[in-house]
Amino acid sequence: NLVDFEKYSETHHIDSGKLAEPILKQYGYSQDFIDKVKRCIFAHRASVLHDKISVEEVCLADADAIDYYIS
Repeated sequence: NLVDFEKYSETHHIDSGKLAEPILKQYGYSQDFIDKVKRCIFAHRASVLHDKISVEEVCLADADAIDYYIS
């Protein structure tokens, strides 16, 4: 379940990548693309410090932080 926040609240940045991989494979995305998406998901959590390597990682992390403060 992709929206079971209670189950994944502390580890959603890890578990979401694991959940996304088979979905992306089902739609025919390359493993390289899937790895990049998983890295973005993993690195987006503000409370866990990780180096953001790509522009996409920075954008997702910033958007997530903004959403946190707006919500």
